[in-house]
Amino acid sequence: MILCRLAPNRDAAARPRLWQWRYPMRIRLPLAVAIAIYLTACSPGDPSTSAAGAETRERHTEVSIVGDQFYINGRPTYEGRTWNGHRIEGLLFNSRMVQGIFDDLNPETRHLWAYPDTRTWDPERNTREFIDAMPEWRRHGLLSFTINLQGGSPQGYSREQPWHNSAIDSLGNLRPEYMARLERILDRADELGMVPILGIFYFGQDERLRDEQAVIRAVDNTLEWLADRGYRNVLIEINNEANVRYDHEILQPERVHELIERVKAFEREGHRFLVSTSYGGGSIPRPNVVRTADFLLLHGNGVEDPARLAEMVRETRAVEGYRPMPILVNEDDHYEFEQPDNNLVAAISEYASWGFFDFRREGEAFEEGYQSVPVDWGINSARKRAFFDLLAEITGSDSAGVPTFESIEKIDIHAHYFDESPDYLVELLRRINMKVVNVSNRGTDGYVETMHRIGADLARRYPDRMEFASTFNLRRVGESGFAEEAIAQLDRSFEAGAVMTKIWKEVGLELKTPSGEFLLPDDPVFDPIYAHLAERGIPLLAHLAEPREARLPLDSQVVHYNYYSQNPEWHLYGKPEYPSHEELIAARDHILEKHPDLIVIGAHLGSLEHDVDEVAARLDRYPNFYVDVAARTRDLTYQPTEKVRSFFLRYPDRILYGLDAVFRPFRTGPVTVEDRKEFADGVEARYRRDFAFYASPDSVDYGNRRVQGLGLPVEVLEMFYSENARRLLGDGIFVSDGGE
Repeated sequence: MILCRLAPNRDAAARPRLWQWRYPMRIRLPLAVAIAIYLTACSPGDPSTSAAGAETRERHTEVSIVGDQFYINGRPTYEGRTWNGHRIEGLLFNSRMVQGIFDDLNPETRHLWAYPDTRTWDPERNTREFIDAMPEWRRHGLLSFTINLQGGSPQGYSREQPWHNSAIDSLGNLRPEYMARLERILDRADELGMVPILGIFYFGQDERLRDEQAVIRAVDNTLEWLADRGYRNVLIEINNEANVRYDHEILQPERVHELIERVKAFEREGHRFLVSTSYGGGSIPRPNVVRTADFLLLHGNGVEDPARLAEMVRETRAVEGYRPMPILVNEDDHYEFEQPDNNLVAAISEYASWGFFDFRREGEAFEEGYQSVPVDWGINSARKRAFFDLLAEITGSDSAGVPTFESIEKIDIHAHYFDESPDYLVELLRRINMKVVNVSNRGTDGYVETMHRIGADLARRYPDRMEFASTFNLRRVGESGFAEEAIAQLDRSFEAGAVMTKIWKEVGLELKTPSGEFLLPDDPVFDPIYAHLAERGIPLLAHLAEPREARLPLDSQVVHYNYYSQNPEWHLYGKPEYPSHEELIAARDHILEKHPDLIVIGAHLGSLEHDVDEVAARLDRYPNFYVDVAARTRDLTYQPTEKVRSFFLRYPDRILYGLDAVFRPFRTGPVTVEDRKEFADGVEARYRRDFAFYASPDSVDYGNRRVQGLGLPVEVLEMFYSENARRLLGDGIFVSDGGE
């Protein structure tokens, strides 16, 4: 068995655990703790990359080989799957996506890659859109893609390559800007359970390296860079098509095995990378590579007859030095997917994996091709759809079905995790692909600065998982200088990193004016604060009323019985002195009218959780109004499914996800390891329960009830769970030095 073993946890604080990765192939994911190193540039002639600034980062995906099968996390890929009598288990279907980190350092040719909409080239956009497309590829059954440090021809095929696209400089050092983009892609692949094939060299660009020592240095630097970051899901392809016009002899067929052996000799904490190289279309690997490689790469370019591709696989197995090992076609530009005989089917008939290679032909639209720059990374052309539809059929993936819980990036904009020892919680968040905004609330109990301090510290320590929202001290409301002091306090919080501010229901239901009336949230005393937030572009998270149930008799059958039975001070039945629900909602609406430039996120469905039609009326009336669903998903399960689903489809850009889970040891007192574990387990269960309701088209368990899921489209789920939050809170949220 050839495998990438888990690196031992250097802190000796965690142990691998098995988790179920919910794809149709049923991969089990060990929770490995790995080391992620922030990228720093090499000085000229320095073959190493710095490990300074390292942080511990868990990894989800580990590739290994057992005989002629690929395994992920100790289980064969597509486990148990057959198709039309062909064994699919153990294969690794892939697509050539080599331009994921493309850039052109030649100013004379850079203009050739301009996007049709902006008329400029943008390498960051290219990588960002690549990453955005990855979950959809994965849902169709794609487990692997080829990406290359020197790309591939951005025109599909080309003999001359005047452009300069290389993550490697002339001395063999790695360019930080390229590697930062690659890190984001490999991190996402790790989260999705994917196995990238990372190519190092491409003909037409390899001559940019000064000499053979630079080539060797580039290989060593690549291995160090991957190992420093703890990747276990990456396969190495030394060079694309070793038998095609490479300048350096060590990259040519007679000697390329030397670099394969060099990769195999590299080991870090018991782990080594699996490695091979590829040959041009129609070529058979040579014995020196077959003897040394861990797997074999074929190309089907120029192979017009599927029978010939099948014959190539058989001939490869007959090469001297062959032993049971996987064979992959990782480049083939034949697309007769509607025909019963095509190159993909021919490959799997001989138990070889197959890879899609698509480029834009002359005169074709922007949507065509995955190699031609600029690239549209979506599945939105006839060729792309034909491949991915057949792939989904072959692998048994339900491309139109429910996305997995882990595959969707999730941002909980309404959390209260103020534990100063949160490693257990951060581990959970990373494993389930969740990020949180820790929200400070209650401006009257003396803990405002404590929450700001803890929130800012957690955001600094865990920038890829935690942000924080501030609030302001209400103890001097109504006194001279109140607004100025509140604004100064908020500005300090923004300087410390706060991305949002909250106002809580104590305004309207607790605080009173000097005359003894309840202080409503639209009181002029707050106007300078609202105006300041609008000017700074900081959203206001507003929880300004209790549900209507608060004014009904306590009933164990109603949605919020547990809350009001445990917090009777907020149960307003028989307390006519309090403002009515309607008065509080009207005051909130008045804020929206007075401050049209202020973004207001109505917490808890805007306190209109009893009827999404009431929420919709406000969304129609106030373009600056948004809502979260924190602690109100249960309310939605009691409303007609189609009504709720239509609400999400009508306002996909106005609704944000939140849970409203609370863990604040600074208020409750000391907590134990068991307390923390119980809390984390409960939070994960609630996150998963919510996701099932929003994503599944089937009935799901919600609490002690069976309810109909909404089955929201993937695009709506992505907006609801993350994109809306990123748009409102800013592009800079949840970005660590590693560029996640």
